[in-house]
Amino acid sequence: MLLPLPNSTLTRIGSDYGGWIFDINLIKDNTNVISAGLATDVTFDTELLILKKVFIIGIDPTHYSAGHIDNLFKNGILNRNNYLFHNCCLYGSDNTQLKVGGPASSVFANEGIDSISISLNSLLDKYNNFSILKMDIEGSEYSVIENTSRFDMPQIGIEFHHWLDKSPYKLEDTVVCMNKLKSFGYKMVYKEKTGYTFQNTLFIKKELCPQYEDLDENSTVEYRCN
Repeated sequence: MLLPLPNSTLTRIGSDYGGWIFDINLIKDNTNVISAGLATDVTFDTELLILKKVFIIGIDPTHYSAGHIDNLFKNGILNRNNYLFHNCCLYGSDNTQLKVGGPASSVFANEGIDSISISLNSLLDKYNNFSILKMDIEGSEYSVIENTSRFDMPQIGIEFHHWLDKSPYKLEDTVVCMNKLKSFGYKMVYKEKTGYTFQNTLFIKKELCPQYEDLDENSTVEYRCN
């Protein structure tokens, strides 16, 4: 069943391909954002910088993403005063050598190179006052969630990758991650209707979203963004 969200301020930020759903009212100015997994569509990042006065830490291990980001800096679309790019993998540990494309071995692994990782724990130790964590990191999200000691940002957007043919992860692994985030006080308030269970999801701190139902693996309701 596909229903509109009640009293919702959920908004797609960015393009149909690269955009993400977040509650726009919970993104405060002068906060930090982690945007992990960029490829060559960073419209979420660029549009968010227009809408809000945030500082974004962009993370992607691929050569073509690095080249795309460099062009955006050269053309003035991105500004180093409010955007920092890490050409590496977000993972559950620091300085781990990983195949580009992540554990899910998606099309991005075709670059055939390795990358050194940075952990979410390290970023949380270095920066504070986060408003968003966004992860589309080709299976590395499982390691990040398993090994991160705290989650204190209001919103977390995740693409899970149990559905890819070459993924070593199953739906059960995704449910474990969902339950860990819920143990940190989050609701899963949105799952995008993509044909795959829990592919694109949004988690929000419970106290910030009393109007939203807490979805789980047994939920039959899917919401659409107004």
